Amino acid sequence: MSDGYDTRRSVLAGLMASACGLALSGCAGPASAPRDPRLPPASDNALRVATFNIRYLDLTERAVDGPLGMDAWQARWPLLRAALAEIDADLIAFQEVESWTGEPQGSPTVQRDWLTAHLAAYGVAAASGHGGRETGQPIFYRRARFGFLDEGCASLGDAPGLAGAVAGYPDRITWARLQDRRTGQRLTAINLHLHFSDHLRRQSGAYGAIDIVETARARGDAVLVLGDFNEFADARALRLFQEEGLVLVPSSGASYHFNGGLHLYGAIDHILHGEGLRAESEAQVYRAGQAGRYPSDHYPVWVDLAPY
Repeated sequence: MSDGYDTRRSVLAGLMASACGLALSGCAGPASAPRDPRLPPASDNALRVATFNIRYLDLTERAVDGPLGMDAWQARWPLLRAALAEIDADLIAFQEVESWTGEPQGSPTVQRDWLTAHLAAYGVAAASGHGGRETGQPIFYRRARFGFLDEGCASLGDAPGLAGAVAGYPDRITWARLQDRRTGQRLTAINLHLHFSDHLRRQSGAYGAIDIVETARARGDAVLVLGDFNEFADARALRLFQEEGLVLVPSSGASYHFNGGLHLYGAIDHILHGEGLRAESEAQVYRAGQAGRYPSDHYPVWVDLAPY
């Protein structure tokens, strides 16, 4: 969910916090295991893939002492390191890897630089878009598992008959084409961050991603779509992918928690896959926090996918 909406979300979080222990189960519960212990171990050659909106960094003067400023970002480092280490994914689609300076997708690349330093075994795809500006949606892939083939970034325009974009929101689709070193399978991974308030824009984004899906399928690639959809599982934008034959990996509970462990509704961060892959469980949601702090206002979501 975009933090352009963060003020209202913070107000709601404050109003709900006092009721958390009485009315909401799991609001600020103990850290969860990275994988449900009831699940069997991942099969040979399974791919662990994750989506994670890490919450943007605001470098403007107004944010210095707030939850989006540099001090807050640095305080989250240990929690981010722990989450990334425990999930240990082969591929991670990040959203909101953005350092806001007052210009859309402005530099410096503070968050991406930190991720690159702490994920040294990973390559980075789709980090820069038109004019060399940050996409905010890089795809990290484990170099020992994947070879890099190609990458891309597209700005989201309105599909025919679907106007209504909210000005100033940096909608983008990023993608990476990789080859699995173990199996030889070629994979196109598509990373989405759909609009937080405009449902028509979300549908436009889905249609744009489906165009990339069709191109990938035509060349024989397996397909993966991950990201912050800002939609529940039964929403139209998700159904569009399923109508194209992609499988939505089901999940339980919230993936966005208002930066306070508040579980008010179902997941809005999702993983879908096409033929050639199968999920070995429902999506896993890493809900660990410490003393009321979390790595982000979104939980990372991940799953093991087995090739077939």
